[in-house]
Amino acid sequence: MANALLIAGAAGYSAFATDQAGRKQRKLANRNADNLDAAATDVISRGEEEAMAIRKRGKGIRGAQRAKLASSGLDIGSGGTAQDLQDETTALTQQDEATTRKNAFREAWGIKTQASYSREAGKYARQASLYSAGGQILGGAGEAYRGYYAYDAPTVQGSGKGGGGGAPGANYGPSGKQKGGGYFGALYGKE
Repeated sequence: MANALLIAGAAGYSAFATDQAGRKQRKLANRNADNLDAAATDVISRGEEEAMAIRKRGKGIRGAQRAKLASSGLDIGSGGTAQDLQDETTALTQQDEATTRKNAFREAWGIKTQASYSREAGKYARQASLYSAGGQILGGAGEAYRGYYAYDAPTVQGSGKGGGGGAPGANYGPSGKQKGGGYFGALYGKE
């Protein structure tokens, strides 16, 4: 009986430890995912700052071009080469801004995907720990049951019931189980 209790207790403790490990894995995976989400937000923010810096540099370049062209005596407001140069500078600046934002978005998307995978891994680790803990409890219960009912009963002395009489205990083996068939033989097997 004490052995069965020890087996059941060990199974319970093992299941508890497995459950706690699963909880910690999920918590760690979620914390990792939160950090990745923050990193993705930071990437978008840095991308936007870089795009604004590109716009500012582009305006500076266009202003310097206008000043240089005006000092050369060209009419910077009318069409022609002077206007084409300024328009090209504006177009290239806008293209660089868009590319910077797009690259930041792609990088952030990759990080967000990793965060999602981390959360899923935590979820599955938790589910696996629950299944494992349940299996440990069931396995421990089975072992405890076997440990409780597998002990050898004392040899039965008496009238020799169950097998047609004879000497006291003649139909019972050393473990106290009935020899041959009969009801008890079907339950416990023949000796």
